[in-house]
Amino acid sequence: MNIRKQEKKVLQNLNEVQAKVDTILKKFKVHDVLDVSIEQTSTPATKSKYGNKPERTIVPTVFHVTPHVEESAYQKAKELFEWHVYATNMSAEDLSFENVELSYRDQFIIEHEFHRLKGVCLSLTPIYLQKDNRIDGLVKFLTIALRVLGLLEIPLHNSIKKRGSSLDGLFDYNPKKSLDKPKAERVLELFDEIHLSTMKVGKKIYSTITGLNEKHREILALMDIGIGVYERFGTIQESDF
Repeated sequence: MNIRKQEKKVLQNLNEVQAKVDTILKKFKVHDVLDVSIEQTSTPATKSKYGNKPERTIVPTVFHVTPHVEESAYQKAKELFEWHVYATNMSAEDLSFENVELSYRDQFIIEHEFHRLKGVCLSLTPIYLQKDNRIDGLVKFLTIALRVLGLLEIPLHNSIKKRGSSLDGLFDYNPKKSLDKPKAERVLELFDEIHLSTMKVGKKIYSTITGLNEKHREILALMDIGIGVYERFGTIQESDF
């Protein structure tokens, strides 16, 4: 507040300055921690002649704001900083303090799933539909796809946790990056390069699956899906990429 900047509002009186200070203290919740003093000074200054205006003396008012830390209140706030209160009906023998914290952080939050509706995979927004019934139908249809993504993730995450090692190789820019809970959207992108090719020779049709590699097999095994889902469509041509 003591530094003037271009296009920054200049506070004209003590009441405006005090109101600004109170707003900042309330915003950051430090009323009890900071004691703010406001000093008002008025120093006469000579303003040079300019155009038709003669030389004159002006008395501008300047406000200086100085915060003082209340040490005892600061130490008390510091002790409580980042603390949360958790309540559970589980006994300490059944659920330790560390597991309470981990369970809270790992809880299912429905808002996260709604955020996925706006992602690249489902692309709910922007909505170009005008009629309410069509918008309602689109949202309901995409929530079905959202449930499919969730159903894909559950066995994958459980298997990764059970084997005790994260899943890597999901990102071309960083193959060594590993995740304990990879998103279904990223896993599905990894399967984009699997192709089915068909060729007709006489009356026979030959089908070949290309692009399936060891990483795909690893993910399928984690999801308890056999390779037979591909073999039913054609012969698998092994790939190292």
